[in-house]
Amino acid sequence: MPSAAAAHVVNNGAAALVLVATALAAGKETVISRGEMVEIGDGFRLPDLLVSTGARLRSTSGSAARRPVTCPGRSPSTSAPPRCR
Repeated sequence: MPSAAAAHVVNNGAAALVLVATALAAGKETVISRGEMVEIGDGFRLPDLLVSTGARLRSTSGSAARRPVTCPGRSPSTSAPPRCR
């Protein structure tokens, strides 16, 4: 059996999102597409979950365009690179 110093087990994607955002994005800017700002059941909205972790949200357009772009507007305080297409 493999050994681990620590582990977290969650039973849904929202819980995993909260754990990751708390660890990596607290106090930082997080880029999210407007198309991903959805309600996931029982009134939980993904933007509200992310904000509850201390992340600052920055929305991008939810355009269906699929051409490469240079991701303008990324600042040093952004917690992760945006998903550019």
